[in-house]
Amino acid sequence: MHTSTQISLMDFSIRDAQKNLEVDFDKFCPNYYYRDRIAVINLEPNEGLLGASRTLFTFTAAFYESLRSTNKPFFNYPQHFTLFVGGENPIPEKDTKPWTMLDVWPNSQWFHCENNVDSLLQTLFDLQVNRIIWPAEWKPTDCRPNLPDTLYKILFNRLDEIFFYNSKTAEINISISGKSFDFWHEAVSHAPESKFGFHPFDSLHTRKPKTLFSLCGIDIELL
Repeated sequence: MHTSTQISLMDFSIRDAQKNLEVDFDKFCPNYYYRDRIAVINLEPNEGLLGASRTLFTFTAAFYESLRSTNKPFFNYPQHFTLFVGGENPIPEKDTKPWTMLDVWPNSQWFHCENNVDSLLQTLFDLQVNRIIWPAEWKPTDCRPNLPDTLYKILFNRLDEIFFYNSKTAEINISISGKSFDFWHEAVSHAPESKFGFHPFDSLHTRKPKTLFSLCGIDIELL
């Protein structure tokens, strides 16, 4: 919670990539609630940190601004999760440390997942996630869904929005400045073989849950 009093949404630039216009947070994420449960799908080696950490940190800023607006003392962390797909299990500290510094903490917020659709969707279901930050155009290696149809239906109806990062057809670009940038840059500098200097912003497009289920080989209308 070391960022709770120092990061500000004013430091986050959310831009319409097609019109090159600034977008306010409420338009970017309608109906945001500080108890939203948000998960980043993080491919090895920490691809989500490279392409989506600015996006998640934007939600972190919104979370703390919501709590500060009550003018009451608080001790809390956002309900944000990182799902590490593939790689080592248990997850090495070198991979979790940057996320910890972005207030994805404690270790209850990190999960290892196998590279298959059921491992990912089961974890998202168990966490009761309602917003997902997912690598654009990526789908699990094993897309043979075997979970109960009821699980897919419940997860589908819980989801509000999917943010696809590393988008080649970006609709939104997110960058950071000021004190918030200092926190973010310090965090990602701990990533092994960091190349963050070559990526000035996160590139996103947003879609409804049906798009994600189709990507995972599930036709929700047939369930």
